[in-house]
Amino acid sequence: MMIIKNIARLLMMLLLLSSCNKDTFIETQKEIDDFRIASNSIQPKYEVTQLDSLKIYPELNNLNPNKTYTYEWRLYAKDKFSILSENRNLEEQIFLNIGTHSVQYSVIDQDTKIKAISILFSIRVMGGFSQGWIVGNNVDGRGRLSFIRTIDDVVSYNTLEDVNERSYPSKLIAAYSGAVGSEFSGQFKQILYFTQQGLMIFHSDSMIQTGENNNYFFDEMNFFNKPAYDISGFLLDQYLIDEGKLYAAIGQVFMGDDGVDYGPFSTEFEGDHDLFPFVFTSSGSPTYFYDNKYEKFLTVEYLSRSFDFPTTAMINGQFELNNVAKEMIAADKGKSNNSYAIMKDRNSNTYYIYYFPFSTRSAVSSGRFFELSSNIGLNNLSAFAASNIWDYAYYATENSIYKIDCTNGDVSLFQDLGAGNRIADIKVLKHGDNSGLQLTVAINKGDNGEVHYIPLTQFGDKDSSQEIKIFKGFGEITNLSYRIINVR
Repeated sequence: MMIIKNIARLLMMLLLLSSCNKDTFIETQKEIDDFRIASNSIQPKYEVTQLDSLKIYPELNNLNPNKTYTYEWRLYAKDKFSILSENRNLEEQIFLNIGTHSVQYSVIDQDTKIKAISILFSIRVMGGFSQGWIVGNNVDGRGRLSFIRTIDDVVSYNTLEDVNERSYPSKLIAAYSGAVGSEFSGQFKQILYFTQQGLMIFHSDSMIQTGENNNYFFDEMNFFNKPAYDISGFLLDQYLIDEGKLYAAIGQVFMGDDGVDYGPFSTEFEGDHDLFPFVFTSSGSPTYFYDNKYEKFLTVEYLSRSFDFPTTAMINGQFELNNVAKEMIAADKGKSNNSYAIMKDRNSNTYYIYYFPFSTRSAVSSGRFFELSSNIGLNNLSAFAASNIWDYAYYATENSIYKIDCTNGDVSLFQDLGAGNRIADIKVLKHGDNSGLQLTVAINKGDNGEVHYIPLTQFGDKDSSQEIKIFKGFGEITNLSYRIINVR
């Protein structure tokens, strides 16, 4: 009987243990939701312009309404990551550097810590100001830098104040792009902003100011007439011409860093000279400058801070570089990085179109000139532009544009804009798909400025089969400058 009781107790204990274990197992088991990110709701590649907003709305399936989820948009850089956003949807203004970035989206169940992870996708960030027309202008005596973006014709009217959130009250004299570069040398990514109070520098990708006024001069500088600025071959020297005087600053070393310190510029070069405001760059050394006082060229070698005289031979040329004997009144780069200029004989009041082939390394060859068939408007010259693909050039008077055939000096009327229009600047587009096939014209109507894109034929005439694009809303325009896209 005792044995039977013990067996009964043992069976009862086993039954209780079994029941306890079953209940414990049921208590610890958690239901796992099969939530996921719809595969087609995030694309492998996105493109966005810097400072614009990127919006991605992933489709999420099987989320449990009774649970809490968190979200991460991870930005990967090599073996590290940062969080771009912690919102379910990506709605972010993009401040990332120009280039391609890797991103991955994840949804995390806060109860189980289980994640649903998207594909690794890329965001290509293009510069908000990476390519387009810089339009210098003044509104009520206050300078503004406006920007017409090439990729979509979007206009930023008061770019510097909008981006930097500060006031720039000085009167603008000229705004130039200093953006150049190659895969084998440094990258200049600066905008030069010349005012009556001095020079300020801005980063050409972001338009963020990189230094205070006149940081790049030993002595204070003020500007009242348009200066000239350019960079030598191989980007080793920077040159500034103001009021007939030359200043220079070190450029970038081979494979230089993108962050360029622009100064300091030297004190003015010594000598009794009156330089025309244009830098004649070559494919190597030296760089050429034209002295209007003695009507001849001067040269400066790499890293030098003094003038020399041309020693290269003018092969089959019509003139000598050391004794051109003409006054320069306009200049621009033309085909193959060579230059054209309008020159004047002071004694006879005769005008010429000159060709300066400075792109050659060992010798200057075949320099030539032709007398212009007409001098109309040249005593009231406002702008000059040379084609980069054909032997044509253009000059503007107060309200008319004339075309010069640089192979014979023939002058013809290109366009008469009529009374009430003042031409502030003209430039031939020399980059992109329409290179050489667009004349950009800045026009002032009183205190209001407009920019016109005039399509050209291969013969340098207006292409009537295409419409002229007109951009309005600017103040009184000072000048145009094209910001080229950097190669890296």
